[in-house]
Amino acid sequence: MARKKGDGSWGKCVIKGVAYDRFKKQYDGEASRKCFYGKSVAEVKQKVKEYEDKRNSQTLITSPKITFGEYIVQWLEKNKLGNIKQRTYESYESLLNDYIIHFKKFDLANKQMGQLTSEMFQTHINFLAETLARSTIVKLYIVITQCLKYAYKQKHINADFWEDYHIPTEENMTKKKKTPICLNKEDMLKLFSEAKRLNAGTGRRAGKLGEYAYGGNAFVVMMLISTGMRIGEALALTWDDIDFDKNIISVNKSIAYVKNEKYTKGSTTENIKKPIVTTPKTRASNRYIPMSDITIWAVNALKAEQNKRETFSHSGSVCLNKNGNLIAIRNLRVTLNAMLKAGKCSVETCGLHALRHSFGSILLRDNVDIAVISRLLGHTDVSTTYNVYIHIAEEQKTQAMSAFHFITT
Repeated sequence: MARKKGDGSWGKCVIKGVAYDRFKKQYDGEASRKCFYGKSVAEVKQKVKEYEDKRNSQTLITSPKITFGEYIVQWLEKNKLGNIKQRTYESYESLLNDYIIHFKKFDLANKQMGQLTSEMFQTHINFLAETLARSTIVKLYIVITQCLKYAYKQKHINADFWEDYHIPTEENMTKKKKTPICLNKEDMLKLFSEAKRLNAGTGRRAGKLGEYAYGGNAFVVMMLISTGMRIGEALALTWDDIDFDKNIISVNKSIAYVKNEKYTKGSTTENIKKPIVTTPKTRASNRYIPMSDITIWAVNALKAEQNKRETFSHSGSVCLNKNGNLIAIRNLRVTLNAMLKAGKCSVETCGLHALRHSFGSILLRDNVDIAVISRLLGHTDVSTTYNVYIHIAEEQKTQAMSAFHFITT
């Protein structure tokens, strides 16, 4: 087969009495041919591969006029796709689309790479801080900083200015950090009563008379509030994760919903998401959780419901609906709020993540050590737990000082 133009050419040469294999190739954009030498063909091929891999990683920027928006999108796809969890990749992609590519208040996306300055990024941050929570800005700038460090290393920008801009402190943010919604122990017991409620002649919900009023959704709600598991961790549970002899649950995986395909109806196009099993959020998320009486009841109730049916499409999964499919998060949310309302709880409506916060706050108010709570929740660091429940810690400091109330002047 004839050699094509651009394929390169092989040959041999002697340098200082030593024989070498040689490969020459003309690369686009380079003034002269590149030569590679080695004592074997395999050694030369390895050198060619290393050079071309490095060259390909540097072709993100082909013009000094490439915009930051174009660059960071290419960087994300080239450096992150396949190297991080798909759900994490999609969250990065969403942040860039919402707050760089389509952000109207400050057009950072169309700034040329060669013109970037720390002042531009600071202006961008200041506009973001008018409407966003600090945590969202931090997540976005973690991605931006990774991109800029890469660009500097590859000599696509001339200055390492990412340490010259600053995100405002929480106290100076326009949108203040919200105190997590937490149900108390009394609310949990009211939810438990609702979960056990059977359909009667009055106040009947869906289902037959004598059946559980809320069905399996309520059992999952009780499992969440009594274990502190993330919803993805609960949905990923399989029966071999539950040790009924020792009454413990092993958390070792999670369900994530990722883009699958686009669905178009009329003028509306939506991304259809599919559930995939992935690793837990962090290494610390791999943990064992002892089951309380409420958890044991919920798990056994789920098992009993499955035993009534012969076939399930998700064999081995714990959280299945009557059709044998994974219970939908939106349906769990509807059931939770119906239970809160019917049970006349102190909180009338909340999301599923509030059940995780409720678990932690109930333990903390019962004087369980925060380090133990941190391990049960699967936090990487106890400081994360403290920051979530700082409002309760502040309450406890005030209560602690009541020991001195007997002192009078």
